[in-house]
Amino acid sequence: MLNPYVILGLVLFWGASCVGSYLKGSEVAQNEAKARFSEQLEATIAQAREDSVIDMMAATEAEAKRHKSRIVYRDRIVKVKESINEIPVACVIPDGAVGMFNDAIRNANDSTPSAKPVPLPADPSALKRGDAGDGA
Repeated sequence: MLNPYVILGLVLFWGASCVGSYLKGSEVAQNEAKARFSEQLEATIAQAREDSVIDMMAATEAEAKRHKSRIVYRDRIVKVKESINEIPVACVIPDGAVGMFNDAIRNANDSTPSAKPVPLPADPSALKRGDAGDGA
């Protein structure tokens, strides 16, 4: 027959091997998870770098376009100022006609009532299509 101490030793050895196997397996699983995470992180960083290069190129192109349009706009302003300076100052419209023209403009501005602002409702969903918020 087997000695009870030998049986106890075998059970303890078996338990220790089970615990050791569990710890080794969990360590391997954690290392695999870390490796997957680091691969995903590196892929995300590479994609972000590619996106930032594309965004930088687009921003550079947009700024170049804006700068070019600014130059064209500035050139047009300079041309307009030059052409205005070339126009003679002498006006050929009689003073009476200018006065009548100014009176007509003043009368037209005074005769049209200005639009009164209408407050919007507190709930934007209550505003119907074509409704200015006056409740009608």
